Amino acid sequence: MLSHSSQEDPTQCPLATFSQTGSSDEVQGIHFIHSVDKAVANAGEILTFTTWILNATSKTLANVCLHPLSFTNEHMEALRYSTEPPREHRNGRVLGPHGALTYAFTYLVAERDIHQSGFIISALQAKLTAPGLGTLRSECDAIISTTLPRFSLAFPSSAVEPRSMTVFFKESGQPIDNTMRRQ
Repeated sequence: MLSHSSQEDPTQCPLATFSQTGSSDEVQGIHFIHSVDKAVANAGEILTFTTWILNATSKTLANVCLHPLSFTNEHMEALRYSTEPPREHRNGRVLGPHGALTYAFTYLVAERDIHQSGFIISALQAKLTAPGLGTLRSECDAIISTTLPRFSLAFPSSAVEPRSMTVFFKESGQPIDNTMRRQ
């Protein structure tokens, strides 16, 4: 049984159900979860996406497959996971009664992902075969918010009022603009 605390953010742990191809009827007892370990992403952080396929039925599920659909940032740029389960671990698996399969993906957040506030979206699809039901499908997204980099102002160490200053990104230490001159 999966419980969900009211204090948790439900967008961080969505529970998807499976249905037969061409039907919107949900199959009871088989679930798909795709979540990410942080609510907000900053450049340089490693995100861990965890995926579960849960079988709460008394039947063995066959040919369980997990397929990445898309992985994009706010600019709709296609991203690549830093690490992901090998293809042979994502395809053709068997899931016994009252069992679960778990998968983990990681991603190192790049500067380009946070040029403007927005989202990183990881979308996955799961397919499997259930006795008496045939092929079942489900899709689930893990969504993480991105933030603009914070910056700090670096002033020269002098008692006089500064006439120029350099602005640096806090995380990377790189200058935003070479020099801002006072006029």
